[in-house]
This record gives sequence, structure tokens and C-alpha cells, in this order.
Amino acid sequence: MIPYLRRHRHVAWFLLGLYWLILFTATHLPPADLPRTHINDKVEHVTAFGLLTGALYVSLWSLKRPVWRIAAIVLPIVLIYGALDERTQPLTGRTCDLYDWYADTTGAICAITVMACWDKLTRPPRSTPE
Repeated sequence: MIPYLRRHRHVAWFLLGLYWLILFTATHLPPADLPRTHINDKVEHVTAFGLLTGALYVSLWSLKRPVWRIAAIVLPIVLIYGALDERTQPLTGRTCDLYDWYADTTGAICAITVMACWDKLTRPPRSTPE
């Protein structure tokens, strides 16, 4: 556990909430209001949901949860949110696309893998009883 993160966990939770609100807003803008980018739609989904997953992971990590428990909590939350996000987009004139959800899932799995590896590499070694 990074001591700085533990001391400032409220910042992690605030940033998670802010990012999630921005993501929800961006994914529910009517098509005419969307900014034009030259980035593939699926790359945007992988990136956006990877960042969401990473932010949620860090927020839970700040509470000193075990890695396996964080992954078990984060993955279903992000996958369910991604599905609900896709299903509600037609309400604003956008399309619901299963492949977008697959890209969301890919981003979430990649982020969990990276965060779990980072945790493993940065965790201090356990002291063995003598």
C-alpha cells in the first residue's frame, strides 16, 4: 500500500466520482453534440473504461482491500455499468452496440491486470517468522 494514497483516499474517491460523472455525461450526449475525433470508437471505449476501472481500483486499494477482492468488486461493477450505459444511450439518440460493451470489458480487464501487477511489484515483501 502506498502510504500517500492511504492518507489521501478522499481525493481518489472524489476523482473517481468526477471522472464517472464526466464519462456518463459524455456517453449520453446526443450524436450532433459529440466532438469529432480521429480516434477509433473502440479505442475510445477501451481507454475510457480502462481509466474508470483504474480509478475505482485505486479508490478501493486506498481502503487496504486485498487485490483479489478489489478485482472481484471492480469487474462486475464496471461491466454492469458498461451494459447499462449502452442500453440507455438510445434515450439520447445514440446507438446501443454490443461491440462497444466488448471494448468496455477489454478496457476493464486490461486495467485490472495492470493494477494487480503494479500492486504485486510495489508491495513490500512479507516478513517471515523465524
